[in-house]
Amino acid sequence: MKVKKEIAAVMAFSIFCGALPTIGVSVSDRSIIASAAEDDSDAPKSGKCGENVTWIFDDNGTLTISGTGPMQTTPFGIPEWEEWRSDIKKVVIEDGVTAISTTAFNDCPMSEIEIADSVESIGRFAFGNCIFLAELVLPEGLKEISRYAFTGCDLLTSVTIPENVSVIDDGIFYGCMSLTEIDVNEKNKNYISVDGVLYTKDMTQLVAYSVGKKSAEFVIPDGVKKICGGTFGGSSSLTSVTISDSVTTIGDEAFSGCSVLTLITIPENVAKIGEYAFSNCSSLESIIFESSDCNIYDGSYTICNLKEFGTGDEKYTGYFDGTIYGHEGSTAQAYAEKYGRKFEVIGEVSELMYGDVDEDGKIAASDAALTLTEYANLASGKESFTEVQFNACDVNGDSKIAADDAANILSYYAYLAANGTEKDMKKWYESVIIN
Repeated sequence: MKVKKEIAAVMAFSIFCGALPTIGVSVSDRSIIASAAEDDSDAPKSGKCGENVTWIFDDNGTLTISGTGPMQTTPFGIPEWEEWRSDIKKVVIEDGVTAISTTAFNDCPMSEIEIADSVESIGRFAFGNCIFLAELVLPEGLKEISRYAFTGCDLLTSVTIPENVSVIDDGIFYGCMSLTEIDVNEKNKNYISVDGVLYTKDMTQLVAYSVGKKSAEFVIPDGVKKICGGTFGGSSSLTSVTISDSVTTIGDEAFSGCSVLTLITIPENVAKIGEYAFSNCSSLESIIFESSDCNIYDGSYTICNLKEFGTGDEKYTGYFDGTIYGHEGSTAQAYAEKYGRKFEVIGEVSELMYGDVDEDGKIAASDAALTLTEYANLASGKESFTEVQFNACDVNGDSKIAADDAANILSYYAYLAANGTEKDMKKWYESVIIN
């Protein structure tokens, strides 16, 4: 996963340069570093964590940060309170502190935090994997939230973005499995929440989806141009996400870890797909590229549903045993061939199979379900089907999508299941339903 890769990369850079405050490391890495130091039970439970910032850890399990200016972590991203990390129950950031450093409280088991309004920025992974943190009140003075700041906070259910926040980086709530509501202060000029989902104020960027929502489907609003990195990361409920035709960019890890997502269609206007965008999507069976020249990040983990496949010399990482659909000679085909993925060419609308709404080469009950969903969407003024999908379900040729289209698809599916021999649904419809 890119989250771990980014941690390792910044660590390596800081070791080489010996200058920057670095982000943290895994528990195993910490134990290796800690084993090199002599255990000192009398070590002081206080010290400096910035030029004018100090820390103190008391016997009640409260870690208090006080002083003026920004926090800084020690080399290797290991804070000086590392020895007591597992005992931290509460963190208090007092007035005067202006910045929380990268990985400052990553993997801390506290259930409560208090952050003074003087804090203006929260660093990368600052509260990553704080799995017991259920409530979070962000400071009114906050202006910037860095990448993956709260990733993996499993119990966090809701959060409100304050008025002055002007910068939110990728994946700040990646993998927050209980998060169902992201609100935004109504006076914020940069961001907005719609149905608990975070967007930029102009609705051109989808910043963060509340992955704790139980909805199986989500339709990205028309007008959104970018799906930011980590937006849907870790969702265990979404089986279908409809990407609007306005989208041009899908960020790094945008759909990473969406464990029940089965099918995704990449519209023609999408020009770029980032690193790990569809990594570890364990149920993903089909990905359809409508564009011939989409720039797909060159890596085996960009599209994968298996972390590993095979054994010994035939063992592969970042493997995908589903099917990639695209045009002949497309970048999708080139990607599939380079990484040993199954690839099938999609044709023009007239060549597609009637009834095959999801374009997976089969007609099933799921095609009827998709048709009914689109029928409901149209009734509420929304439209998500591509031209290909529209023509595939409009078997009766009335240029409309209605419940009877879904019924016809379901009837034909039952016909095939009973060993029916007519493989063209259009011909079956004309001979059985009309006549």
